[in-house]
Amino acid sequence: MNLARISANQTQVFLGALLQIIGAAACPAIVIALYPALRAFSPAMALGSVAFRTIEATFYVIGIAGLLMLVTLGGEAAKAGSADVAFYDRLAALVVAGRAWLGFVAAVVFAGLGTLLYDWVLYRSALVPRWLSGSGSGPPSPCWRLRPS
Repeated sequence: MNLARISANQTQVFLGALLQIIGAAACPAIVIALYPALRAFSPAMALGSVAFRTIEATFYVIGIAGLLMLVTLGGEAAKAGSADVAFYDRLAALVVAGRAWLGFVAAVVFAGLGTLLYDWVLYRSALVPRWLSGSGSGPPSPCWRLRPS
């Protein structure tokens, strides 16, 4: 971990953190915007998807806090001099590991659960073609065309 580079590029790190906060806010915002349409078909699953995507955003914010902690660690490592650099490097490695586990791994688990819930409601309600709600990509299945209107 090169804490000196992080400390020297604080503005870029803060800008990256700001952009990540915007992305974290978009996670629950998307499903909150879908909530009125999904609630008509399954209120419990619609609310569950909002809850899971909000938890996902929380883990992203925790990861962003880890990024900002690295800026502080970089500044402290620069002040401490070369004697304590190994200590700050180990501490930074722990912050990076925590950021990876909480900010990405845990967030992806909750993103998957939230997406699964609202994809299931979209699939059952036929608000979008079933192949789209089931996979999100790929060629359309001929089965959705045979569904009665």
